[in-house]
Amino acid sequence: MRPPSEEIARLIQKIPARPFVAFRDWTQAVEDMLDRLPFLVQSVAETGEMCPDPPEMQERFRRLHDQYHDYGFKLMHEATAVLLDGSTDYVDVIGNAYMRLEIGNTRAGQYFTPQPIAEAMAMMTITDPIGVLDSRLREAAGKNLFTSMMGIHTIKDLTQPPLVHEILPMIIDDVEPIKIMDPACGSGVMLLAAAKQFPDWAVQTGVVQFFGQDIDALCCQLARINSKLYGLRGAKVKGEVLRALQRLEPAPPLPGATHEIAQVIAKKPEHVDDPPAADFEMKQLDLFPPLKAAS
Repeated sequence: MRPPSEEIARLIQKIPARPFVAFRDWTQAVEDMLDRLPFLVQSVAETGEMCPDPPEMQERFRRLHDQYHDYGFKLMHEATAVLLDGSTDYVDVIGNAYMRLEIGNTRAGQYFTPQPIAEAMAMMTITDPIGVLDSRLREAAGKNLFTSMMGIHTIKDLTQPPLVHEILPMIIDDVEPIKIMDPACGSGVMLLAAAKQFPDWAVQTGVVQFFGQDIDALCCQLARINSKLYGLRGAKVKGEVLRALQRLEPAPPLPGATHEIAQVIAKKPEHVDDPPAADFEMKQLDLFPPLKAAS
């Protein structure tokens, strides 16, 4: 059986279009699907039926079908199924598929960090994830009258079922989040590698937050898709920021980044021609509603 990324690349190559165009259009459809998923789940839970897509999304899918017809549209469906089934253990399946298709921006020297190297770098950088979580959670628990009276002293007291479902919502607003920033995120493989160092509950509840940016808008979309697939709650990806900064306006603040990082990123890249000014995008990557305490 082929690896998921290889199978996705094979399916995209069969679509009757240039691989870059087919992959770009497919990723837009995937992100649309992931954006709609929470609403579909909620609709089925409440009414037993799926709610209709917004008119603008219906129009995008109609144009996609008109362009690729039944054959190409079916291949995109199959590629999406492979992506959903194969995205486990924080593996960058969609980024690997992009690299296998050899459609990257060679002028920019674009090459995604291999997963094993990304994970090794994350382990060397994030040396005590449980210790940091323990400190942040105990501090937040001490601010809450109920949890402070319970005598919660360690992260184990907070994260054992059912306490993680009952107590964490009480203190979640007081937890200072751990913020991970990648200033050249590509498809988000370094963010995924960092997420793998923490317990899933910490990633998916926003106790750990992820921020990234890239000069390539398609790469930003891949990173958003990865963030939604793996539930990186609170993740943000800023696209086209370096091009916008070429206008030499004051650098906008970067959530989760230090002032020094912001200044480094604000420098105009060398040997880059000035393209038309492009607006950059800051998009909240939150697949599910924020976790709140029951009233």
